[in-house]
Amino acid sequence: MLQKSWSALKKESGFTLIELMVVVVIIAVLVAIAIPIFTSATQSAKLNTCKANLRTLDGAISVYYSENSAYPPTVSALTSGYLKAVPTEPFQGAYGLNAASSSATCTRGHTY
Repeated sequence: MLQKSWSALKKESGFTLIELMVVVVIIAVLVAIAIPIFTSATQSAKLNTCKANLRTLDGAISVYYSENSAYPPTVSALTSGYLKAVPTEPFQGAYGLNAASSSATCTRGHTY
């Protein structure tokens, strides 16, 4: 009789607490590795977007200068025939003009 009840208990399926804890630890390690990589990729994408927008703005500044023999006073002056709209700055700021080099700058001081 005791033998039958023991074999009936052994046939029940399920995971032990140790097995579940091992799975949770493995998932936690994978998440701890993935979050910094994702953050780094996001910052890199924003930087590349900023550099691409700066190249576009510098091209528009060059055309403005060739047509007017003067640099634009502001970035928004380029929307009158040189750009459809000023690109959105990925770091939640605004593009500006560097008076010394007459090129566009990012809010974080990036140049391309």
